[in-house]
Amino acid sequence: MTDNHAQLGLLEQVDLKNVWNNEPKEFTPWLAKSENLQLLGDVVGIELELEAQEKNVGPISRRHFI
Repeated sequence: MTDNHAQLGLLEQVDLKNVWNNEPKEFTPWLAKSENLQLLGDVVGIELELEAQEKNVGPISRRHFI
């Protein structure tokens, strides 16, 4: 008997700082890869396009993004 069902995995909540210790050196380059940006876009339901890896967005305090 052949099992034609897709294999499923479990989602697990993790602390992102345990995966990426350094945001600009580890997370940003990971997210900038087209396949990872595509995955994020698919999850949030919008098309994402890389404009720059690190870009000045003006005088916005970083705490607004945490």
